[in-house]
Parts: sequence; structure tokens; C-alpha cells
Amino acid sequence: MPFEAPPFDKIAESDYSPAIDEGMKRQLAEIETIANNPASPTFANTIEAMERSGDLLTRVSREIYAENAGALYLTCVLVRVDSATRTLVYANAGHPAGLMVGASGRRLLSRGGPPVGLFPETAYESEVVFVEAGDLAVIVSDGITEAIEEDGVAAIDVLNRTIVNIPEPRTPQRVCDALMEIAQRAPGPPGVANWQDDRTVLAFQFTERSGRA
Repeated sequence: MPFEAPPFDKIAESDYSPAIDEGMKRQLAEIETIANNPASPTFANTIEAMERSGDLLTRVSREIYAENAGALYLTCVLVRVDSATRTLVYANAGHPAGLMVGASGRRLLSRGGPPVGLFPETAYESEVVFVEAGDLAVIVSDGITEAIEEDGVAAIDVLNRTIVNIPEPRTPQRVCDALMEIAQRAPGPPGVANWQDDRTVLAFQFTERSGRA
């Protein structure tokens, strides 16, 4: 391709979803290669290598912007849980910070970047998080955080309070149900009439028997 530019005249909006899917597949393949490296594990060939994975998502974002100048963009979250290494690798593109609660306390899942295709040049960071059995991760769309926000209280604190107040067993399904119920009842951001937004909750839990997801 001249100047390494893609043939924009041959790209339709319907092509972007498969491109994102392919980017995710390739990122997972990169992580699989790291996990199966026969060399003795070191910080450089495991954690640092995982955090460098995902360059294709950056390329997809660049190409979407070049075609649409920021008018068309999308949010996404890429997550991989590996029970063999007891790690979670994620990249958050445009969603509010996620949350992980468990024996290790409260941890934010905020690494990543803005929505894919919003800016001409964006590097999407990944983060590797070590997990323990029972750790629960929750990622929501801004339709949830805007619905549950309170004056003077950060949305992540409201999210955390809601999660920890759910009686045991605190399963992913119960967390999703509780957050969706609150969001459906809430009027939305103060001063915004007829507010509507996508409301999505992704919750998952790491167990001793968890496989890769």
C-alpha cells in the first residue's frame, strides 16, 4: 500500500466490526505465545511482553479515524483471564474504569485509552493484574455510572458500595442484576431531561477451576 495507507475507498462501515474482532484475536494470540514461551519466566518475557501486546487495535483506531475524522468511533473492552498464571490482562477503550474486589482489596481497571477511532493517534495500554480465587471484576458502560451517580460521590465509589453491599454469595449474575435494577430506577444525571444511554454490565469471577476466558 502506498505510504502504508489503507484503501479507504474500498472500506465500508460494516468492515470495522470484523477488523476489531480480528484485532482482538491477534492480541489474544500474542498473549498465548507469551504464555507458551518455553524460556524460564521473567518479568521481561511475561508481564512486560503482555503489556506491549495489542498494537493492531491501535492501527484499527488510526484507520477508523482517518476515514471518519472522529465522527464514527466505538468503545470496547478486551479481557483475558488465565488460570495457569493467575493473571488477568485487559485494555479498556472508552468505558468508565472497571473495578475488581476480593481478598486483595479494591483495584481499578482503568488502563487503556479513549474510544477506538476518536483520535488520529492513540496507543492503547494493557495491564496485567494478578488475581486470587474469589476476585470479582465488574466493568460497566457510562450509562450505568451516569445512572447511579450521586452529588459529591465518585461513580467508582458508588459502584464499589453497591457491589460490596450485595449479600453473599456475591455472584456475577447477582451483581449484574443489582446494578441493572438500580440503573433502571435512576432518573439519570441531574438536570438532564429524557436521559437515555446504553446500560451494560460485564461481571466475572475468578475461581480455582476457572479456565481461560
